[in-house]
Amino acid sequence: MSVLAPALSLRWLARPLILAVAILLALFAATGFLGLQYRQERQAANHLLAHSREVLDTLDRLRTIIADLEAERRGYLMTLDPAYLKAYGVSDESVRREAQALQALVANDPLQSLRAGHLALTAAAMLREIDDIVKTARTSGLAALAMTRSMEEIRSQIDQMVDHERFLLADWETRADALEQRKTWLIAAAVVIVTALAGAALALARFEARRRRKATEENVQLHSDVEEREKKIRRLVDANIIGIIIWELEGRILEANDAFLRMVGYDREDLTSGRLHRTKLTPPEWRDRDARTVAELKRIGTAQPFEKEYLRKDGSHVPVLIGGAMFEEGTNQGVGFVLDLTERKRAEGALRQSEERFRTLVQFSFDVYWETDAQHRFILQEFSESLADAPASKRYVSVSGLPVFDQTGRFVGYRGVGRHITERKRAEEALRSAQADLAHANRVATMGQLTASIAHEVSQPITATVLNAQAALHWLGAQPPNLNEVRQILGRITDDSKRAGDVIGRIRALIKKAPPRKEDLEINEAILEVIALTRGEMVQNGVSVRTQLAEDLPLIQADRVQLQQVILNLIINAVEAMSGASEGVRDLLISTGGDASNGVLVSLRDSGPGLDPASLERLFDAFYTTKSSGLGMGLSICHSIIEAHGGRIWAGANEPRGAVFHFTLPLERDETVPAEHAGPMPAV
Repeated sequence: MSVLAPALSLRWLARPLILAVAILLALFAATGFLGLQYRQERQAANHLLAHSREVLDTLDRLRTIIADLEAERRGYLMTLDPAYLKAYGVSDESVRREAQALQALVANDPLQSLRAGHLALTAAAMLREIDDIVKTARTSGLAALAMTRSMEEIRSQIDQMVDHERFLLADWETRADALEQRKTWLIAAAVVIVTALAGAALALARFEARRRRKATEENVQLHSDVEEREKKIRRLVDANIIGIIIWELEGRILEANDAFLRMVGYDREDLTSGRLHRTKLTPPEWRDRDARTVAELKRIGTAQPFEKEYLRKDGSHVPVLIGGAMFEEGTNQGVGFVLDLTERKRAEGALRQSEERFRTLVQFSFDVYWETDAQHRFILQEFSESLADAPASKRYVSVSGLPVFDQTGRFVGYRGVGRHITERKRAEEALRSAQADLAHANRVATMGQLTASIAHEVSQPITATVLNAQAALHWLGAQPPNLNEVRQILGRITDDSKRAGDVIGRIRALIKKAPPRKEDLEINEAILEVIALTRGEMVQNGVSVRTQLAEDLPLIQADRVQLQQVILNLIINAVEAMSGASEGVRDLLISTGGDASNGVLVSLRDSGPGLDPASLERLFDAFYTTKSSGLGMGLSICHSIIEAHGGRIWAGANEPRGAVFHFTLPLERDETVPAEHAGPMPAV
């Protein structure tokens, strides 16, 4: 164990040391590369600077020679003095030589090389032209002027080349300055690297000293840990929490703690005498499994835990969970850990019996047992014979269940049961059909009561139509016909006809027997349509109606015909109640507004005799009525319709007299229904 600490220390030392060396080497290599690059670029810059200066010198010499040549030829042409021609051949040769030298210098620059070639050709042509002028000319200013123009072209070409070369010279001087600045940075970087290397060497020296000191301390600590670990292992063996044995591959058990001895019913004397052997402790049916375990130990040195049984000293069997490992390679000894499974097996048996009892209870109490996963997909469905053998038509099951969580509290799904409620659903559908028929009969009977009012509502626009038609005939018969008046009258006839059609349409909608249909409905509009139908009845009974309809109410999902039937029944009841009052005003107030649950509240307040407080609880019961001629179905139907829409209806006393009826309607039907009203299961 003492060798382990230095090895660990060297391993941990190698990581930062390798990293530091790698970084320093990378910095050194980068500095060397940059230095080499600087040297090459500096040499190239110096060469190009010298080259540019040499080109400029050559151009200056060429310009000087051209100027001298021009002065000689001009003097001769002006004076015809032969003294000006004493160096005639020498100057021409100098021009040619300098032009050739210039071409050689700028051969690597395509633009300058082109210009130098053109300059050489121009100079040669100029020299030939000047020779011709000198040979044939007399003292003439025109000849001198012609020669001067030729020289100006050559000077212009030389100036272009000088400007270009000076631009290149300035560019290379700028690059040379940049290289000098880079040289300064490289020197600074070298100083930093040397400083870093010195600091790293010092740090590594200190680190090595600390490492040696720490390695010594770790060796001491490891020796102490080994002793402590041995004590813990001994305490584990002696604690007898699980059975621990030391064995040989051949099967002899060399050492065992008291927990194992109690497990198999032997004592320590049996152990020391060598009577404990794996073959003797293993029942015949488990010996093949033991042989595979021994082969596994020989191959990989460990045996994964597995279940088996041991034979106790009294011949009984004890279930155990056993696993083991070899001590080290080259030996045939190892350690095994044995856990007594007697209590767990007993608990598993009890759990199986409990599951059987629960399954029997579910089988005889419910028709379906189901489970879902966290995504609400069915993973288990078990059906009773009554449900499985039911006809293949649509079947309904009322389900209920509870969420299931794992040991960490994570939701994993639902588990529950269900009952076969197809017959009940069919009965409910029959009941709803009967209620719909009864509601239709109630609407027809109510419309019969409103015959006079409906006749008035229909006859009024018809009468207006007849009168307007007669007036139109009158205006058509005038001379000349008043077509403008006729056009206005025909518009009124159209409006009256539409009004009569709307009244008849609303009557047909209320009388027609059609299945319920939910739609987006504006409650105030529905109330005003019913008031229009009952206006004649209210006028006939001396009832004045007022409305307080809130603006900007949200749309509700409702069946228009059913909802208007509720409003119609409540208005007719209020009119009938107030018609029996002999004194006092007959006033009906209809109001709308929002309620606390973000729905719509409708209230009808009359000034009639009011309601008996004792009858409020039975007011909405079927066949209960306070009128001598009533059947007791109107308010019961209203109650059923409002509840079917997810709302609530109730009655109370109005102040100072009369009765008030309220009902509420939600914006959307709540989809959360009790378990007994749940829909059919998809898989049934």
